[in-house]
Amino acid sequence: MGVNAGVSKEWKVSTEKGREHVRTKVVNQSGLIGSYDASISKSYKNDGMWYDISGANNHLKLTNIGYTSDSKGGLVFGSTSAGESVIPFANNLTSGITMSMWIKHTGVVGTARIQRYTTLGPEVICLRHNNTTAASLQAFTYNYLNSAVLNESINQIYTNTYYHLVTTCDFTQATNNFRLYKNGVYLGAATVTLPIKTYTSLSLGGGVTEHFEGNMYALSIYNRALNQQQIYRNYLSTYDRFF
Repeated sequence: MGVNAGVSKEWKVSTEKGREHVRTKVVNQSGLIGSYDASISKSYKNDGMWYDISGANNHLKLTNIGYTSDSKGGLVFGSTSAGESVIPFANNLTSGITMSMWIKHTGVVGTARIQRYTTLGPEVICLRHNNTTAASLQAFTYNYLNSAVLNESINQIYTNTYYHLVTTCDFTQATNNFRLYKNGVYLGAATVTLPIKTYTSLSLGGGVTEHFEGNMYALSIYNRALNQQQIYRNYLSTYDRFF
């Protein structure tokens, strides 16, 4: 069945060295153009790639990224780690975008420094950890006319804690079209004047600057903005893997 069938799908693997038997579900598949899970050998083969298992073949090339030793099955990011899409995602984005991921910080957070998780194009849409105590989680987007920034002001992100993070941008909506979610909870919205600045490749981590120090377990990209109910269902479908 195709990835846009809108039904649940499961990938299962036998227990492997360094990997626990896991179940991964992507409940909402309509518009899914990228699905990555390091616990699944079909997606991560330790050959310098993170393979898209959505069927869209939007693979990610990895640099200096290893595999975690924990049972959750994730990738390890550090000061020289980076990932980038092999082909531009721009051709696949139509009515919007959703970036969804499970992460855990292993390095210091708080006021230490900015740490990026994912970035679309040249900072067109970015999800990152900010370096102020008032806004530990931040998403931003901009175009040639204006920008939109979303900050989380409560329930800070902590080290060695699993988080499900999501940002969406709805290209069909004129106001409140940029949204931020954590652990299935809607945190707020902002308005960015459309169309947003030209978007190209997707990148992971921040490289040498603003680098993410931690683990990324699963990543999903949609060519539309999921609504709050859909995001919450996706969160619940993978909750038992981390808690």
